[in-house]
Amino acid sequence: MPHFSRASYIKGIYLMLLLVLLSLMAQLPHIDGSEGRLFAEVPKVDLVVMTPMWPTYCGGAESFNFENIAPGGVASDGHRLYVSDTLNDRVIIFDLRSLKPIGVIGQRDLHSRIPGCGPYDLNYPLGIDTDGRWLFIADRGNSRLVIYDLKVIEPILVILPPPL
Repeated sequence: MPHFSRASYIKGIYLMLLLVLLSLMAQLPHIDGSEGRLFAEVPKVDLVVMTPMWPTYCGGAESFNFENIAPGGVASDGHRLYVSDTLNDRVIIFDLRSLKPIGVIGQRDLHSRIPGCGPYDLNYPLGIDTDGRWLFIADRGNSRLVIYDLKVIEPILVILPPPL
């Protein structure tokens, strides 16, 4: 029985895995408009949101940079984009067509960055979601869930955790 070194054995395993992977890739369905794309099954995006802490050179679609902030969550109702600006204690509302900020939740204006605990204030908002009518914000710094009515951009309910 021939003796194989450990390195050649590992190379052989890698080669077998590569051959299996190539045969599986050949069986992937073709998606129209995916010519020349490495991962054709991944849909193209319309918007890329990033921070300098997460550099990217992806190009493509529309991209904008949040200067010195870190988005904690993103949600959309199809007309507006809601981005929780976690480090600046606010949620920024963008128009999806122009990609311009059109409002802010948790601060007086787009230039304010003061954490607070009142019904209109936010402190380190992380998770965010919407069903098109309500905006749900996980206000981590205040340990609460804040629900906004999107028709009037007003908080309608603040849910606090039960006392210990």
